Amino acid sequence: MSFRDAYRTIADDLTMLEKRDPAESLHKRAHTGTPAHLGIEAFESRLDSEDHTLARRSERVRSALLDLLGSDIPIYSPLLRA
Repeated sequence: MSFRDAYRTIADDLTMLEKRDPAESLHKRAHTGTPAHLGIEAFESRLDSEDHTLARRSERVRSALLDLLGSDIPIYSPLLRA
């Protein structure tokens, strides 16, 4: 049976589906990216690391521009996060 046919069969008789608690269904989804496990902590950790790397590199560029131009030119400000 094709997916389309299976979908129509279920749609025609929804009583054949077992009843589920929506909150329980969400929590059963454990892989990263699901509504119950977005993986935001890992993203924040990587973002902090990238922010630190960008700050170091920007400081080197700012220092080189100061040497070349004789005046300070701010080129980076840390990410603003709540």
